[in-house]
Parts: sequence; C-alpha cells; structure tokens
Amino acid sequence: AEKGVITSHDPSYYRILVERELEWILQSHLQSPSGLWNDAIDMDTCLNSKDVTFTYNQGVILPALATVANRTNNQTYMDLAYRTVDGVMSLMSYNG
Repeated sequence: AEKGVITSHDPSYYRILVERELEWILQSHLQSPSGLWNDAIDMDTCLNSKDVTFTYNQGVILPALATVANRTNNQTYMDLAYRTVDGVMSLMSYNG
C-alpha cells in the first residue's frame, strides 16, 4: 500500500469517497479562473468566497489531484492539476 493510504476497506469504497469530495470541491468553484485554489467558502452560498489565496492551498490539492488522476485514469483531474501548476508559476513564483 502507498504511504498514508488506508486499505481496510475495498479500494472502490475510497474511490467513491474521493470522487464525491472532488465533485463537491469543483461545484464550490474553489479553483479560480487563474487556476489557484482558495480555502474559504461563503457560508450563505457554499461557493468560493474569493478571499485571499495562499500557497499552501496549492500544495495540498496538487498531489491529491495527480494521485486521483493516475488512479482513475481521469484526464479531467490531471487537467485541473496542470491548471494549478500554471497558476502557481504565473502568479505565485518569483519571475514566473
């Protein structure tokens, strides 16, 4: 088993949970048009609050997206990961 992966249930159980969580994240529009991820949700709308974007948000979701993309062969998740990298490189790095 991969480091940090719990394997006490059938793997399809975790796949279903991950896909549900990612669907919720996508519906909340936490990824901005620039590709960066926000960590705040408006409590009235359950949508992105469009507040400050932090570097750690990108580092948390990026490996998760890449892992899920590789495990599910779902290009959509990999496209989101690439979009995140593009946003970080253009907006959060020195000399882009």
